[in-house]
Amino acid sequence: VLDRMIAPLEHLLRNAVAHGIETGKERKKANKAETGTVVINVSHEGTEVVLSVRDDGRGIDSEQIKKKGIERGLIAADVELTEQQVLALITQTGFTTADTVTRLSGRGVGMDVVRTNVMRLGGNIHLDSELGRGTIFTMQMPLSAAVQATA
Repeated sequence: VLDRMIAPLEHLLRNAVAHGIETGKERKKANKAETGTVVINVSHEGTEVVLSVRDDGRGIDSEQIKKKGIERGLIAADVELTEQQVLALITQTGFTTADTVTRLSGRGVGMDVVRTNVMRLGGNIHLDSELGRGTIFTMQMPLSAAVQATA
C-alpha cells in the first residue's frame, strides 16, 4: 500500500509546503512557531489501513474553493454544499487555486491523482481543514489491499 501511495504522499507534502505552511513572518504574525510542521501517520484500524497527512498551516479557504468551483463550472452558484463537499472539489481533475504556475503548484494535477490512487486501492479520502490552524488529509484503505499488494 505504501509503495502505491508514494506519489500521492509526495504530492500531499508538496501541497503542504506550497499551499499550507505559511512563511516564517506570516506564522509569527499568527502567533505560531516560525517553522511549520507536517505529520504523516500510518495506522491500522479494524479492517483498514489509515494514512493521514496533517499540517499546521493556514488551512483551506472553502470560500475560495467554492468561488473557483463556480468559475470553472464545476458547481452552480446557487447550489448549497456542505463544507466536505466544497473541500472535495480540490480532488477534481484540473482544479487549482493557484493564480500562477510554480515548480510546486498551479498545474491542477495532483489531488485528483491522490484520489484516484486511493480509490484504486478500494479506499476513500477525507479532508478536514480549519482556517489558520491547518489541514488533515485522511486516506482509508482496506487491509485486504495491503495483503494483495504484498502477494
